[in-house]
Formats: sequence, structure tokens, C-alpha cells
Amino acid sequence: MSDVEEESGAAVVDTNAAEPELPAPAFDLRAIPEFDGTGDVVKWLEQAKQLCALRRVSLAAVLPTRLRDQAYEVWASLSETEQRDAEIVRDKLHSAFAMGPDAAMSELYRRRLEPGESVDAYLGSIKRLMSLIGYVSSTVMTVHFLQGLPAEVRLTVRNSVGDGTLTLERAVAIARSTLAITARERAAAPVAAVQLPPPSVQQQRATRGTARRPPLRCWTCGQMGHIARLCPNGRGDGATSAPRAPPSPAAATARERPSSPSP
Repeated sequence: MSDVEEESGAAVVDTNAAEPELPAPAFDLRAIPEFDGTGDVVKWLEQAKQLCALRRVSLAAVLPTRLRDQAYEVWASLSETEQRDAEIVRDKLHSAFAMGPDAAMSELYRRRLEPGESVDAYLGSIKRLMSLIGYVSSTVMTVHFLQGLPAEVRLTVRNSVGDGTLTLERAVAIARSTLAITARERAAAPVAAVQLPPPSVQQQRATRGTARRPPLRCWTCGQMGHIARLCPNGRGDGATSAPRAPPSPAAATARERPSSPSP
């Protein structure tokens, strides 16, 4: 003990001592979905491996509890020693259900960034397909990553680098930023399209529309403000035709003159 410790008599805490290890949280097997031989076996095994590592449980002990149908039959066909080896189980499942190199290459050429898909999810899919093909250089992976991006995003990534070397990490970062900006612009566009004009502009438009409208004139009585069908002075039969012209004075006199007696 040092002189300072002896004089003060205070307890000394050893800061270099390792902290006590906390118990691992309880592991719910349902966190790993069941696998029946359909779907992406590579992705499923990666997720199962990560969850088991996080919960500090044996992957080999968990796998048979989450296998069904054809996938379980593959596991059951192994010997007890092979069943306890997670690497052997993974290889057997890969051989039975994963795409071969040729199919993976065809899928890689068809793979595109889907609408609403994140750049990181798209990159993860590219990496899984490449792992099925075999060893692929980072340059080739970058080329395939760019090929699946939308044309405007791909052009932005290439222009931002210029003549420099484009790495996969740089391409992913630029594509992620470009897509985020595009998504914000598209989200703001409908809001700007439905914005109403100021009240003064709306009043002016309403006034101009009313001024252009001709006034109503009744064809029956000639008065303004109503139509012939609703005319209070009309014939009351809903007639909408124009009124007849009044008779000429000569015709009226002829009707009023008494006829001469016959000889």
C-alpha cells in the first residue's frame, strides 16, 4: 500500500478490475422464423447465426427446432456428430436449398433496387448473391451495385467521383444520400401542389367568373332575373320557347271589323 493510502486510511478501488459479467438475456426461439426449404436459406442462416451469437446460445442446438418439412429432413439425415456441428448443418442446407453459382449470377444481373427498398438492404442482397457465386473482387461488386441503381442516382454517383477511384463504400454513401434527398423532394411536392391561393386572389377569380356570366332573361315576358320555365307571368305550363310576336295593327283591325251582310 502506498504512503497516501496508509495516511488517509481510505479504501482503494481497483479501476483495472474487470466488471462482473451480466447474465445473457432470455432467448425466445420464436425470434428465429421457421424454415421449410423455401425462401432465401442464406439470409435465414445469417439471421439465425447473429441472434444466437447475441444471446450466447448454440446455433447447432437451435437450428433443428426451427426447421420444418424438407429442411428438417435434411438435418435428420445427418449423423449425430454432424448434427452437433453448425458449419456442417449450414453447408448441407446450402447445398439443398441455396442457388447454385449459375442461378446466382443470373439473379445478380437481374437484381435492381426496388421502389422503397433501402440502399443497405439492396447491398446486402448483392453480397449474398456474390457469396453464392464465389470470390468476387470489390471492384466487380461495385460495378454490379451501380448497375442496379436508378439511372439518375447512378449518374450522380459517378459524377460526384469524377476521375477518382470509386470504392464500394463511397458509392453506397452517395447513393444513400441521393435517394434520401429525392424522397424528401417527392414528399414535399404534393403539399406544394394543393396549396390554395391567398383569399384576395380567390375573391378576384370569383368576381371575374361572375362578371363573364350573362344575366338571365325570360323568353316569355322579357324581364330579367328568371327563365321562361319559372316565369310568374307565363302560361304556367313550363314552356321554354320564345313568346309569339304581337299581331300587327292591320290584322287587329280586320279581326275587330264586323263582316258585311251577305246580299
